[in-house]
Amino acid sequence: AGEAEAFRLFTHVVTHEFHHKGQILSLTRHLGFVPVDTDVMR
Repeated sequence: AGEAEAFRLFTHVVTHEFHHKGQILSLTRHLGFVPVDTDVMR
């Protein structure tokens, strides 16, 4: 159970970060700016 809970916590942290990244990029576009490329891998 501990390993599954740790994985759930890790997954939540990662996907929560994606959520906020999307909010920031959306707000940036809404304000008329072109957001920078935030991709880590090419």
